[in-house]
Amino acid sequence: MTEKEKALTKLRLEINKDIDLAIFMAKSCGILELRFFLYYVRIIRLKTLSALTEEKTEKVSSLYFNAVEDSMKYIISLIAKHGIQNDITPTKNKIPELKLQLVQELLKHINYINSKYEIESTILLYKIEVSGERNQNLKVDLSCLDSDPQIKILLNYFLRIDYDNDLRKRAQFNGNELFDIFKDEYLPVSDLFEKELGISVDEFCWLFNELIKQFLDKMRLVDSKFEKLANGDIDIQSKKTHNFLSNCFIHNEQEILNHFDSKFTPILKRLMFIPENFDERQLRFHKVTRQPLIKFGKNLIISPELILDSLFLNTHYSLLESQETKQEYISKKSTQFLDLIVATANKFGYTETEREKDLYEGKKQIGDIDIILKNDFGEYIFVEAKNHALPMDVFFKNSEETKKHLEYLQKEWEKKVLKRVDHLKTEYKTYSLPKEHTYIVVSKYPEIISHYSDILILSLHEFEVWLKDFKSDRTFNEFHKNYYESKEDWLSEKDIVDLQDANLILGRYEKK
Repeated sequence: MTEKEKALTKLRLEINKDIDLAIFMAKSCGILELRFFLYYVRIIRLKTLSALTEEKTEKVSSLYFNAVEDSMKYIISLIAKHGIQNDITPTKNKIPELKLQLVQELLKHINYINSKYEIESTILLYKIEVSGERNQNLKVDLSCLDSDPQIKILLNYFLRIDYDNDLRKRAQFNGNELFDIFKDEYLPVSDLFEKELGISVDEFCWLFNELIKQFLDKMRLVDSKFEKLANGDIDIQSKKTHNFLSNCFIHNEQEILNHFDSKFTPILKRLMFIPENFDERQLRFHKVTRQPLIKFGKNLIISPELILDSLFLNTHYSLLESQETKQEYISKKSTQFLDLIVATANKFGYTETEREKDLYEGKKQIGDIDIILKNDFGEYIFVEAKNHALPMDVFFKNSEETKKHLEYLQKEWEKKVLKRVDHLKTEYKTYSLPKEHTYIVVSKYPEIISHYSDILILSLHEFEVWLKDFKSDRTFNEFHKNYYESKEDWLSEKDIVDLQDANLILGRYEKK
């Protein structure tokens, strides 16, 4: 068994043991503990915890809250499956008390599990040494970053994924803005939407908005009872504030169902959390993002944050997983992606002159140019659009799977693109196209092949940055150096210590 195999075997064994302990802890949690985590997901989202982290840098605060929110969503699912289903309503003689020490220990434990889970990508990427009884010590050699350029490229790629994901998380909108964006995205596929979900896009938005309104209406009845700070802000650490606000998550299920027309019942049922479908070993997906309504006896727990989080992801996968809508949905989403690329280019003076222009070698079609863009200076950009999600193992930075994905792209995809690029160098007149042009690929997410290809391959975000500031860069390596390597996003030693104290980073960093 290699050092990596020893480390991975030990890590996975430890994670499974930790999950077993998390399940045991969740069984001691009830509705009060569930309300606690729902409350703090809301507080985090409203960004009112700044006072608690005023000594932390903005970078650390962002990492901290993103990680903690992920942990809380997992805990919510754990308690929904193993805790509240067995919760016993207290008698009049016994007032229920929040098990504060338990929730604090549970959160720290889940942070610990998630940080261990992140170690897997580190083990796969770097040279490591395992030692100690039962392989309990792990030493990671980071010096290979200077000696092995392939590892450096993989690390740079994973940082691009993290940065792209962070941008998406930062782009938070209020409910009304989110619904407007949702309609822009799904009204063009409204026929497929209605076929799969049974209601219109507008009705779907109205339903979600009305569910959130149930919570807000209940909160308005008690907001005068929230304790205030001297400056007039709500005291979020007040036990009284917590009790009144967290009770607003709980609603009578039948009253909620009766509030809506019967045609909405199938959707509401579809949004209800099914405990037996939640896999505690699956740490990459939050079940409550697909099923945000949690049943508790005769009650229904409504969290605006969980509902809004489910809006896009739930709809996307519902249409993608349905055999009736899948192929047509993929086709229409590809067209929407082209529209998004054009809209981005329009910001910088480029207009679309042609779309999906077929290219031929003799009578054989060799593909097409997805979009031809031109500006007032006669500069042309030929765009190949790649509207594909990353494989999950690549998105979660598995270096071995990333290498396989790179090999696949080079063999099955890049060769075809290069053929079109070379074809246009000699046959541009055949299509009444200019000899001078820039051929680029715009992908939905950052792609590993960007670092290896002679073609300029950019994510949609990178494409906008390139148009704005780096249009003279003709290779990705130039763009990467000018854009990414100029950023100062590294963590200080104090930042790392702060994250270690919260169980969000394992191990210690030492110089040899």
